[in-house]
Amino acid sequence: MVSNVIRKICIFRLLAIVAIVGVCSSCVGVEMEDVSGDPKYSKIIGKRFKLKKDLWATGITLDPNYGKKIDYYVLVPGVGFTGPEVVHRFLLKSGTIIEIVGVYKTTSTLSKRIIYLVKEIGTNQIEGKEIRIKAKGHSNNYGLDEDIYEEVVLYNEGK
Repeated sequence: MVSNVIRKICIFRLLAIVAIVGVCSSCVGVEMEDVSGDPKYSKIIGKRFKLKKDLWATGITLDPNYGKKIDYYVLVPGVGFTGPEVVHRFLLKSGTIIEIVGVYKTTSTLSKRIIYLVKEIGTNQIEGKEIRIKAKGHSNNYGLDEDIYEEVVLYNEGK
């Protein structure tokens, strides 16, 4: 009976430590390396996608004092997110075309994320700022959610 209680306390403490480490590591800037030239990722460079849903374009600052300078935008579905690092937000409308211009991979052993750098085609609502979207695993859609992103096939790609 006592050993079960001790075991439960140890498991609870372990889970609490894992949760704290996870939260802390998500708050710290994660180093990324440019893998755009890697054959595994280079095939997506230049691919275009149409937004099937409105996305929040969320301007993020990396300033430790949370200054109002936008360092990059991240595109997120749903209600988005907020916090002191969020400087600006607006809806990027469905139908907007984006093009993949770079691929970054986190270098952390705790996090293996793939981030696509994109640019808008035609609207120029985020001109001059880096735009990021997160890939989620592997799919027929280059790791992009098929409910949100639809590949736009250019006529000269088939030749």
